[in-house]
This record gives sequence, C-alpha cells and structure tokens, in this order.
Amino acid sequence: MVRELALPVRQACRAGGLTRSLFEAPTLLRDDQSVVAALEAYVRDNPRHSFDKLHPALRAPGFGKCRAYRVYKALGLNVKHRGKDTYGLHPVCKA
Repeated sequence: MVRELALPVRQACRAGGLTRSLFEAPTLLRDDQSVVAALEAYVRDNPRHSFDKLHPALRAPGFGKCRAYRVYKALGLNVKHRGKDTYGLHPVCKA
C-alpha cells in the first residue's frame, strides 16, 4: 500500500490494522530442525508420552519449553487423553 498508493506508512498501517513496529520489524526465520529431530526420536521410542514427560527429556540438550511446545503442536504430536471411566458411578447409568 505504501508503494502502490504512495501513502505514508502511518496511514497505510492504520488502514491495514497493523502497528508501525510490526510493519518495520524484520521477519525472523527459525531453524527448528534440531528440535524436530529430537522430538521425532523421542516420540518414536515413547509414542504415548505427552508433552509433560517429553519436555524434561529435551531440557538437557538445551531446548526451551516454549520453543519445544510450539514445534510439538506444529508436528501434530498431541496425545489424545482417555476420558474418565464413569461406569457404575451413578445408578442412572446402569440401564
């Protein structure tokens, strides 16, 4: 918008709903290959472990919790949790 319509940055950011700091900030590309490799190796050995058990094992190589969880979710490694067994708790359920 700034180049095409020759608008000032302030007006273009207001029209686009961006802050000027976001407009000027450089894009950071993260290299997460080492985290991905460590996560996949751990999950291959322990497929039913959730992130709570996975993170202490990855803390030793120096991967932060936020970074590891971001990659964990991006890879779709979230483990489905079983619900509570409610059979027999209520007399209504014994139909």
